[in-house]
Amino acid sequence: SVEAMRAAGAVFRGRAADGTEEQVYSDSSFYFDAGVMDALCQYYDEHGEFECEVDAYGDFLMPCGPRACTGYIDGTPSPLLKAARQQLFDRLRHVPLHVIPLDDSKFYHIGTMPECLYHLCQDEA
Repeated sequence: SVEAMRAAGAVFRGRAADGTEEQVYSDSSFYFDAGVMDALCQYYDEHGEFECEVDAYGDFLMPCGPRACTGYIDGTPSPLLKAARQQLFDRLRHVPLHVIPLDDSKFYHIGTMPECLYHLCQDEA
């Protein structure tokens, strides 16, 4: 909600080009370096696949950064997801999080990964 975003400090004040006085960054992109990928691969080697669905924003990014806390884990209703989130938090809690705001950015939907690879690597048009 807008109130939750304000309370978390996610709403920025200042006049934007379109005249609005409050702004929220909602689009994003992220990547993990080789060290993080090694840690996740080591987790997989030790534990195998998760028994539930995990996602990048809610499960891989939440444990990162200096202000990461376990509050999002505590309110998880599914025991399997709660365990997975705790394991990911333990594995990723020391990963720094760097944010690069992209002011006045535009969103380009490039499709699925196969479509993206086709357009960037095969399409000669």
